[in-house]
Formats: sequence, C-alpha cells, structure tokens
Amino acid sequence: TEIYTLSLHDALPISFWEGTMGLGLKTLSPIPSLGVVGEYTGRQVWEMERQASNSLYIMDTGVGGVFLDAESGGNLTRLINHHCPHGEGPNTRSFVADGCDDRIIIEAFRPIEAGEILTLDYGPDYAFGQG
Repeated sequence: TEIYTLSLHDALPISFWEGTMGLGLKTLSPIPSLGVVGEYTGRQVWEMERQASNSLYIMDTGVGGVFLDAESGGNLTRLINHHCPHGEGPNTRSFVADGCDDRIIIEAFRPIEAGEILTLDYGPDYAFGQG
C-alpha cells in the first residue's frame, strides 16, 4: 500500500490507503473523542435528483430530503469508508451543523489513534460492498 500524506483539515494530517474497501483515509495523528475530523462538502441535491444519480458520494443531511453529493465539489471526507459490519464499530459520526441544511460535520465518535483507518456508519440503507 502506497501512502500519500495530505491534509484534510489544517490540524489533521491524513493519508490515503487502498485496501479491500477501496480508497480510504487514515489519520496520521491522534484525534480526541468529539474532535472535528472535517466537513463533508458537496453540491446540494434533492430526493428526485439523488434517486436518479449514479454518484457513490451522496450523504443525507437528515433535513427534509436534502442531500450533499460529494462527487461534485466534495473533499477528502468522501473517502471515509463504511465500517465493517463484522469488525469494530465506526470511529466517526456525522451531524448537520446547527441552522444549516448543507453543512455536515464529521467528528470522532471515540478517541482515534494515529494510523487508524477512519470509518463512518453509512446508515441502514447502505448495502455493504454495493457502494
């Protein structure tokens, strides 16, 4: 696995990794519980557009049928993989910023050690391995 050092957030150096789940992200420094990992960014889309899309990077904001499509205008947070259902639970979680339906913040669900792969629960509608 070849590692590329990038910066997801000014204070959070990360690296790419490629494994059985495709591209993903590892943190190069520890992140405390509730520490901000980054903001999930992308183009705002509505339910009908989401259903017609082939994008693998659409996240539900949980606010009235509004979604963010990170394939267009997204950043590296789109590479945070779904946690393995047979392994440890996710180490990050997402929430909508107060008063905004187009800002999703990703934070550490628990303390994350340096070198750990960042994972997120994509929700009950995600078919593992289906994108």
